[in-house]
Amino acid sequence: YYKFEFVVMCTGKYGDVPRMPVFPPGKGPEVFKGTVMHSLDYCKLSEEETVELMRGKKVVVVGYKKSAIDLANECAQANQGEGGQACTMLVRTLHWVVPSYSIWGLPFFLFYSTRFSQLFYERPNQGLFRSLLCRLMSPLRSGVSKFIESYLSWKLPLGKYGLTPDHPFVEDYASCQMAILPEGFFDMADRGLVRFQRASAGWCFSENGVVLDDGTKVEADLVFLATGFEGKDKLREVLPKPFRDLVVGKSSMMPLYRYVYTLRLSFAPSLQHICIDRR
Repeated sequence: YYKFEFVVMCTGKYGDVPRMPVFPPGKGPEVFKGTVMHSLDYCKLSEEETVELMRGKKVVVVGYKKSAIDLANECAQANQGEGGQACTMLVRTLHWVVPSYSIWGLPFFLFYSTRFSQLFYERPNQGLFRSLLCRLMSPLRSGVSKFIESYLSWKLPLGKYGLTPDHPFVEDYASCQMAILPEGFFDMADRGLVRFQRASAGWCFSENGVVLDDGTKVEADLVFLATGFEGKDKLREVLPKPFRDLVVGKSSMMPLYRYVYTLRLSFAPSLQHICIDRR
């Protein structure tokens, strides 16, 4: 057997186990006459297959994060020219999007990825001095977030399309919800190849597309579910049953520090005992 002081599980949160929406009876994918596909299955197709799948089709992409934005952009590219159809993004939750890693001419890593910038943000088991420093620096944290938001609002047509989030940029960055835009994405929107439909409430399927809770109908031949992944289930399966509840408790929240989970494992010679230290 092998003995280690630390085991770091880099299993990835985004992949393998798709998150599928749940619908009332008679309002799910079974009533839709077109094709429904999760982004996970789309990624398995070749470039030629994706173009053939989307060309000339009315496409709805459910979601507004990285996978959804990339899908809509590829759909717009496939539908340029005669016979092309616009792609509609069903935007449920707004997130900040970034066009590049430069903010007002400054590299993005300066704001959050240097040792100095990390002093301003709380972390588990920090001491009294660190806690006081974080509290004193809270106005600076807010100022950095506002600085980035001002650039994004100037650089991107978020207001034009009703895509300006009402929460600070730092919230999306800290929770890994920020998305990097593909080049020319909003150019496609300006040309009418990508459309945005807000769906802050619920939605369901109909025979010819999707229907929002307010009665708005969006016709579609193809619906992509860019609804994310069940990363917690993937991580739980790695551990034996007695220890799974240490990863995800009754609240269904995964107690991760910046989405990194480090297990300190102590193996007895018989390999029958495991000691777990969450970090």
